[in-house]
Amino acid sequence: MLHRGRQAERGQVAPFVALALVPILGFAAFSVDVGYWRSQQGLLQTAADSAALAGAMEAAYPAGTASPAPYVTAAKADSASNGFTDNGGTVTVTVNKPPSTGNYTGDGNAVEVLVKATQPSFLAHALGMANDTVTARAVATLTGSGAGCIIALNPSAKPYTLQTTGGSINATSCGILDDGTFDFTGGTITATSLGVAGSVTHTGGTYGAATPAPIVPAGDPCRSIAGCAYLAGVTPPTSPCQSTTGPTLNPGLYCNGLKWSGGTATLNPGIYYIDCTGSCSSPPGFNVTGGTVNGSGVTFYVRKGAVNLTGGTINIAPPTSGNSAGVLFYQPSSNTTTAKVTGGSATGCPASSGAAFTGLFYAPSAILNITGGSSWDPSTVIVGSLQVTGGALTCVSKLAGGVGSAMRTVLVE
Repeated sequence: MLHRGRQAERGQVAPFVALALVPILGFAAFSVDVGYWRSQQGLLQTAADSAALAGAMEAAYPAGTASPAPYVTAAKADSASNGFTDNGGTVTVTVNKPPSTGNYTGDGNAVEVLVKATQPSFLAHALGMANDTVTARAVATLTGSGAGCIIALNPSAKPYTLQTTGGSINATSCGILDDGTFDFTGGTITATSLGVAGSVTHTGGTYGAATPAPIVPAGDPCRSIAGCAYLAGVTPPTSPCQSTTGPTLNPGLYCNGLKWSGGTATLNPGIYYIDCTGSCSSPPGFNVTGGTVNGSGVTFYVRKGAVNLTGGTINIAPPTSGNSAGVLFYQPSSNTTTAKVTGGSATGCPASSGAAFTGLFYAPSAILNITGGSSWDPSTVIVGSLQVTGGALTCVSKLAGGVGSAMRTVLVE
């Protein structure tokens, strides 16, 4: 009788064990599924962070009439590259500029990204628990101290995109952006900000203000500068050829480049197309080896050759209005010829005398090599690579209405 009683007691325990299995399995299911959901939350947050940075970078440029806006397209594409493609159902990517909530709701440079994904349940689903929706949010904005006025765009143009071994760069009211690597072994660099996307080598030279800080690559801002965007769409003429004898020169096509070596040349306002349409006896371009060149309201479209200054005095300035306003030299991306400044001078600074080599210098695929000259004073420099071994870039400043922020994007929420 005692033995049978114990068996009966064991039989009574079995139902309690069966009942206990339900919450035990529930806790196990909850633990497994919540662990998976938390891991997905991390992946979503990475996608949101990256997408917000991409959107904020694209927001530096005018949206125009594109629909959706370029910053929306950039953010969603970046989220997709991180594994979360907006399909309007199980995954949605919402992009707001300015952000809809938080501390940056009034900031037109800030971009908010919400990545929402429905995550499946595994063990929990068997117990009747529903799928979970996981959301990640990020806000990024453009920042930087001062406007970008020197931009080196093309890391393949030289081993170093920005290299300074002597001379000086004085950009006291704006920033420097280097999309590649930076080598600083001599000279002086003074700028309100210095952003470098690649590695930095500093074995000499003096920073007059900011030191290098990491950035995402800046990209070519030509399309945000009205005069540059206009020239990008121009088809240069193929005839007739203008006379280069001077002393007064007129806008139009210069079939064998424009060269000046003595006396005084006066350039009438307009666009000067520099080309090589025949058999050029020497490299075409805008070449000054002596004398004086004066001009106001001029733009040089350098289709072949490049700027080559080895002597003389240059006092030229771009138009202040019209199609090519603000652009002094435009060298299309198809032209990779190195521009050189080895002597001569562009006297004065725009802020003081008004007589200077002013305006935008644009050569996004070419090297700009400055080895001498007393001063050279463009307003904004956008090149493939900048190499300074002597001379000076002086009084560099933001092109009015042009490049804008230094384009360093940071996560703020």
